[in-house]
Amino acid sequence: MITVFRLFSPWHHPWDATGAFRRGGRWNSPGTAVLYTASSLSLACLEILVHIRNPNNFPAYSYSELAIPERQIEAWESTDPIRSPERRKAILESEVLSREEGDIWIRNRQRKAVPALPVRQVPSAVIPQEWNYLIDPDDDTLRGGWSAPREFRIDPRLLDPSLR
Repeated sequence: MITVFRLFSPWHHPWDATGAFRRGGRWNSPGTAVLYTASSLSLACLEILVHIRNPNNFPAYSYSELAIPERQIEAWESTDPIRSPERRKAILESEVLSREEGDIWIRNRQRKAVPALPVRQVPSAVIPQEWNYLIDPDDDTLRGGWSAPREFRIDPRLLDPSLR
């Protein structure tokens, strides 16, 4: 089992992919729903912080955990075992290529064209040595496994340098 963490708006459910559907993300284009989770709560926080434009307007967040059986996770290395390290690096560094990768994965899930697991491991663009996990929001097998939402509080020093 792998435990993943998700930060989300307190007035949504942890399985709500509306934000990614509307705006897109590193691994999906707008119009494609994907749930973003991280291998740790701190990585989930960093993934949010890199997008904050106005630290005085930091929104409220909740977090939940989800335990996922490893057999339901498509490992990054298994997606294309002969892919060169250079190609993997290019995918991670390019929003266009990483979105293309994620869109192909979720389309394959939805079409059931090729066997695709409900969770896809991808490297974090913020800390490439750590993992994020994309979850198909339409997969009902994982939906009931989320922990009860808990309040997430961020240390204000991370947002305001004058407090350091």
